Amino acid sequence: MVAKAHSTALARRLWPRADGGQTWEYIYFVDDVRAIDIPYEDLNAAIGSAPNRVPLGFAIPSPEQSVAAIAAFRLNEP
Repeated sequence: MVAKAHSTALARRLWPRADGGQTWEYIYFVDDVRAIDIPYEDLNAAIGSAPNRVPLGFAIPSPEQSVAAIAAFRLNEP
C-alpha cells in the first residue's frame, strides 16, 4: 500500500450502503501488484487453517498467518 484516502462522497457514489447506513469510505492505493495462483489447500496448510476452508467475502488473515503465508510462498522476493 502506498497511500490511503478517505472520501464519504465517493463511497456514496460507488457503493450501496450496508445495513445501518455504513459504506466503504477508504480508498487504498497499491503498487507492485502481482498475480499469483495459490490453491486453497496450500494456503490453508501454510496458515494453519482447515484443509477444506474456502474464504468467503473479504477475509483478513491474522498477522501471524500473514507472516506464515509470506514465508511459505516467498512473497517478499522480487
